[in-house]
Amino acid sequence: MNAVVILQARTTSTRLPGKALLPVAGYPSAVLAALRAGNRGANVLAATSSDTSDDALAEVFCRHRIPLFRGPLHDVLARYHAATADLSPEAVVVRLTADNMLPDGDLVRELTSAFENSGLDYLGTSDRLPYGVAAEAFSVKALRKAHHAATTAYDREHVGPWMLRNCESGTYTPPAFATGDHSHLRCTLDYEQDYLRILRLFDGSRDPMRMGWYELTQKLSSLPD
Repeated sequence: MNAVVILQARTTSTRLPGKALLPVAGYPSAVLAALRAGNRGANVLAATSSDTSDDALAEVFCRHRIPLFRGPLHDVLARYHAATADLSPEAVVVRLTADNMLPDGDLVRELTSAFENSGLDYLGTSDRLPYGVAAEAFSVKALRKAHHAATTAYDREHVGPWMLRNCESGTYTPPAFATGDHSHLRCTLDYEQDYLRILRLFDGSRDPMRMGWYELTQKLSSLPD
């Protein structure tokens, strides 16, 4: 199957304004998320809004030579639909968000392989993973169904929920997390305290772009907070 990683990002966060541009390990955080997603050769497309509030973010993606698509600010489902207009219905989309910098090319490969072997329309990562290690894989066909059928603001903003409810769907748990619940660990970027934690998480890494997602979760579990 053809697969593309689409990483959504915006700068109009109310809890931590401009978080997509905050520096982490020498990169703007959204750029680091995109580079890590593609560190094993996956095709990565950054998807931000066409609103002027995201002009600076778009410029940063372009400066780092990350392919970019711009679409509606609040209707993220429509943004994904438009970004995949030239793909076949059988193509696979892996959805990531720039809030989460731990997912990398290895996780993308694992999830894509599990999706291709599942026969499902939609596959999301388990909620037993650390909060911030999240990804979704779905077919372009399922995405198009969701775009034409979803009506609520929640479904339009979060992309996956309509497919989860209405398509053949399942959950993927990486083998490293097959037992236990690790959801108490937090590594998303939403508040200032999250930012400080992520800075500590990547501190001392000689290659933050290629440091493995599982290695980072191990380090995360050892942080004092």
